[in-house]
Amino acid sequence: MLAPTRAESGCKLYELYESGGRGAFIFANLLENRVALEQHAARSHYKHLELTIGDFLEELFEEKIFE
Repeated sequence: MLAPTRAESGCKLYELYESGGRGAFIFANLLENRVALEQHAARSHYKHLELTIGDFLEELFEEKIFE
C-alpha cells in the first residue's frame, strides 16, 4: 500500500504509524487536492485494502479527511 500510493501523482506524503504501541495504526496521507484523493480511492491497491482490511481489525476503521 505504501509504495504504490507514494508513486501516485498528487501524493505529497504517505506514511504508516503505530499509535502508542498498542496495535492502533494511522495512515497519514497528504494529497495535492480533492481530485488526487478521488483518484487514490479509485486505484486497485486502495480497493484491495478496503476489501481485506476488515480481516485484520478488532475495532472499526475510521477515516478522517481534513481540508
